[in-house]
Amino acid sequence: MNSAQIDEAARRLGYRLGWRFMTCPAAWRHEAKLLLVTLNPGGDLVHGPSWSQEEGSAYLVESWDGCSRGASPLQRQVQAMFALAGCAPEEAFSAHLVPFRSPSWSDLEHRQEALSFSRELWRWLLPQVSATRVVCLGQEAGREIAALTGARDLEAMPTGWGNIQAYRGPTADGRELIILPHLSRFKLFNRPQSQPLLRRIFRAE
Repeated sequence: MNSAQIDEAARRLGYRLGWRFMTCPAAWRHEAKLLLVTLNPGGDLVHGPSWSQEEGSAYLVESWDGCSRGASPLQRQVQAMFALAGCAPEEAFSAHLVPFRSPSWSDLEHRQEALSFSRELWRWLLPQVSATRVVCLGQEAGREIAALTGARDLEAMPTGWGNIQAYRGPTADGRELIILPHLSRFKLFNRPQSQPLLRRIFRAE
């Protein structure tokens, strides 16, 4: 797979807001300890195309939502998650499951076709990622990665946010999969009552 194939798929499916795939340097996939998968890039302004962010982790080096570099709420949540997981930002490889930008997931047209293309993209990428722990933000991304990695019998785990749960379990290729609620909405790492539960989820007790 390469950027030209994503470009072609974006044109074929009629996407006009650009696309983004890896949110860190592409080479990090070969030595990563943790893989972070988010659903798709959000926004209603044209941005990209972008195969990778070669300056470093987008969760540290980019300015989002008018904040200074690395200071948006979601960026801070992900930084706290890396820390709890015992993973330096440069040890985390991150990418979008679906590279095509939309204001929200429900606004993305031709979702099934986009997912079909993205499954092939990830079948190409996953064997290259060295990480033994995979973290997905949101149930949609988690479902897809669980299917692609053969993860079954995931354990539901409380998060301290009402009845919102996380899930954890092994994949068929010996990794550990963790599915969290999306941290843009559920700011678990700011929530004191969630801290002991997050430590349990990440085996950081």
